[in-house]
Amino acid sequence: MSSAQFQAAPQRQPQPDHRLHRGKFILWTVIASVAAMLCLWLGIAIGALSHILTGALTPSLDHLALPAVVFLVAIVIVGLRTHSVLGNMLSWFLGMVTYFAAELDFAVASFMHLAIATGIGGLAGYTCQALNRRFAE
Repeated sequence: MSSAQFQAAPQRQPQPDHRLHRGKFILWTVIASVAAMLCLWLGIAIGALSHILTGALTPSLDHLALPAVVFLVAIVIVGLRTHSVLGNMLSWFLGMVTYFAAELDFAVASFMHLAIATGIGGLAGYTCQALNRRFAE
């Protein structure tokens, strides 16, 4: 029998054991989740600061105060997009939207309320993601 007629059976490649890298992946997702929550909370803070800045600039800039503040805040947030921890632009803008949509007073209790509510939401999101990953394997 010639070598052209002989076809070797395909060899099975060993399957990688994904469980070995699970610890690194879980650590990475925890760090990414904490960074996203940090960006969310900083977005709430920058939303409050932009609200104060808009009120302070309104007497001098009149109707241009809001667009000027929005432009400055967008420049800061977009400028941080390459930062490894603070680069989650979606969380920054979500934090700002959360602050303005809540329409709460400018008080420590209001910020604690938003921090606790977003913390519960972040924990619930991480838990759903972790459970989904565990059941998918």
